[in-house]
Order: sequence, then C-alpha cells, then structure tokens
Amino acid sequence: MKYPELAHTLSEVYNETYHLGKLPPVPHAIRSIQRLHQAGASLHVVSSYTDQYEAMKTRERNLEAVFGEVFQSFTALPLGSSKYDYISKHSKDSLFVEDSPKNLVDAIKAGLDPRNCYLVAQPYNLNSELDDVVFRGNWVQITHRIFGET
Repeated sequence: MKYPELAHTLSEVYNETYHLGKLPPVPHAIRSIQRLHQAGASLHVVSSYTDQYEAMKTRERNLEAVFGEVFQSFTALPLGSSKYDYISKHSKDSLFVEDSPKNLVDAIKAGLDPRNCYLVAQPYNLNSELDDVVFRGNWVQITHRIFGET
C-alpha cells in the first residue's frame, strides 16, 4: 500500500464507528463456528481492531447476534497489535483460525503447532509465505480439515 499510515488511520476510525456492529460474517462461518461449538470446542475471539470500550462492546454484540452465545471470551487488542502475548499464555494444543498471515506467524513463534493453524482465505492474503506451512481454505474446508473429513 502506498500510504500505510493513512490506511491505518482510516481503519482505526472505521473500527470505532457503529459499522462494527453491522459486520456480516465471512461465508460459511456461522455453520462452521456452530459445528465447532456443538463438538465441544471452547471458542475464544481475539481480535486486533480496537481497544476502545464502546467499540469492543459493539463488536461483541455483533458477534453474539450473528453466531449466538457460543464464545467463551472476547479479547480486543489495539488495531494491528500482535497476538503473540495472548497466544503464548494458552495451550500449545489450541487450534488457531486466522485471516492474517502475520498473526499466524506469531502463533507459530508462540509455540502452536502449524498443523493446528488455519488461514481463512481472503483476497488480501492470497499470496502468503505460509502457504507451505499452514492449511488455507474457506470455513467449510477448514472445518472439514479439523474434523478429519475429506
């Protein structure tokens, strides 16, 4: 990007508006998240979008409205923050589903097994250096992989 500081500022402003409460889910995420929950997975949301209280609460309400009450916890970090510290304090056997290659690199550095790390394919992460390290796919493909289905 030609103007990364401007993009960061615009993202910060957007993440602190009411729009955060209207975000639609990624395709197939609802069914996949519900399936993981029904299988007994402990689901924790860790997102680096803002640390502003009202925006965090707006996003939590949005996630609960879209997915239901399936999440054990919500952790909000400032926009663009590393998730390394959070991940390093949790079980190294955890599954980690992420759309940011940078955060997956941090998860692997924190000790997570790359076979337990999944990259949700998005237009902005198509050419990731992690293609040979972690599984990339849509939510249906990731869920099938987690459950050992073909």
